[in-house]
Amino acid sequence: MKCLPSHHYDGAVLIAPKAQDAYFRRYKEDHPEERFDVLDLEALSACFQYQLAPGYEKCLQMHGAGEAELDLAKVVIPRLRYAMKAKSLQRYFEYRDILEKEGYLRTSCDPFAFFKGRSIIVRGYYDGKGIAEALQDLPNICVNYDYGLDALNASFPEPLTIEEAMKRIGAAEAPVYAIAFGVEIPKEASHLPRLEGPYAPSEGSFIVFGDPFSAPVEVPDLPEEALKALRIPTMAEALRRKEVEAKYLLLSTRQLARVGA
Repeated sequence: MKCLPSHHYDGAVLIAPKAQDAYFRRYKEDHPEERFDVLDLEALSACFQYQLAPGYEKCLQMHGAGEAELDLAKVVIPRLRYAMKAKSLQRYFEYRDILEKEGYLRTSCDPFAFFKGRSIIVRGYYDGKGIAEALQDLPNICVNYDYGLDALNASFPEPLTIEEAMKRIGAAEAPVYAIAFGVEIPKEASHLPRLEGPYAPSEGSFIVFGDPFSAPVEVPDLPEEALKALRIPTMAEALRRKEVEAKYLLLSTRQLARVGA
C-alpha cells in the first residue's frame, strides 16, 4: 500500500472533522515519528469550556432554577468560562459562581498552555468562522488551512454500491455520508435527505445521510446578544455554515467513484 506523503504535522494541532479519523490513523502509521493532536470543532470548543460534574442539577434546583433554566444551563454554563458579559445571561453567571463554589465545575484543558507555540492547521472544514470564534481567546495565533486533494479523498468512506447502501439503510448502520446516484433512486431511499442543484454533480443527485446532514440544526432560545456572547450561531448563521460544509462535502465527493462503478 502506498504511503501517504508527509505534510510535516509534527507538533501541530490539527482541526479536522471526525470523518477524517481514518486518514490520520493511516498517516500516523506511515509517519510514526510525527507527534500531533487532532480535534474536531466540538472538541476544540470544549477546550475553552467548563465540564459540569454530576449533581449540578440538584445544586441549581436548590438555588431556585426551574426546569426551563436547567435545560438551558446545560448549554449556557459550560460556555461561560471565557464568555463576554451579557445582561440576558446574568442569572447564568450567578449559577456559574454557585456551581464553581460548590465544586460542580471542572476544566480538562488549559488552552493557553495546550496551544502555546504550536502550529494550528485546519483540514476538512471550509467555513472557518466557528474555528475563529473558538480560538479568539488565544493571543498571537496563526491558523493555516490545508486543502489538499488527498484530504478530500481521504475524508469520506469508500463509495458504496446501491446494494451496499440499501443493506446499511435496512440495518440502520451509520454513517454513510454521501452517495452519488446516476440511476433512479430506489424507493427504499426516497425518504432520505437529498441535495441537488448546485450541490450535486451533473451526473446525478446525492442522497446524503448521517452526520452532519441528518442532524437538525438546534439553537437555544436565547436573545441574539446572548448567543453572540456564548459564540453560538443564530439559526440563520447555523444553516449557512451547514450549507457551506454540505457544498464542499458534495464537491469533494465528486472525486469518488459513482455508485455501481
